[in-house]
Amino acid sequence: MSMGERIRHALWVIAQFIVVAIALLLLMAIVIVYGLKISIWPIFAMMAIVVYHLLPKTVGVFGIAIAIIIACLYFDVMLISALFLQPLHFLMMCVVTTSAVLLLLKGKPKWLWVVVAFIYLILGVYYLFDNDIVGPMEFMIRDRPVDVPAQWNHCYRFFWSGVLMEMITTTASYCSVVVIAVYVLYKRYSYYIM
Repeated sequence: MSMGERIRHALWVIAQFIVVAIALLLLMAIVIVYGLKISIWPIFAMMAIVVYHLLPKTVGVFGIAIAIIIACLYFDVMLISALFLQPLHFLMMCVVTTSAVLLLLKGKPKWLWVVVAFIYLILGVYYLFDNDIVGPMEFMIRDRPVDVPAQWNHCYRFFWSGVLMEMITTTASYCSVVVIAVYVLYKRYSYYIM
């Protein structure tokens, strides 16, 4: 090895160490900030599913660290948008939960896709008629300390549809992940059951 190659190799090792350290610090910060709210824990699981399925299986520690940094930045944007840009927050929640289900369904039989679509449809109809979304009057007076109606362009129907979509996709995704997990476990261990 020449001196230049040794220097490049040493710089590469140092860069990997720095990236891994940053990834661990960001991950600890996100877990501390979001870990206080138990309702966010399933979103952690959904993001882990997305990261696991999108990463190539041959990626090393550096690639995993980069993926963790990107996932943490996604959660940071979600946290900030929950305060100052709620439509983006609800959209980001829908994207995480729905993409996790779609990635889990990849390569599964068509009947399982139909079952998952049926779960989304049933929960959509249920939440359409039975939800606890605030009414128009309460929505309009939510202006302290953050002006919530301004984030939704003072349009109650926009707010209502955004909250409804987030409720449907989140609950349906949780149920779908359970159904897919039961299918995978049954497929894997059906030999031992019979």
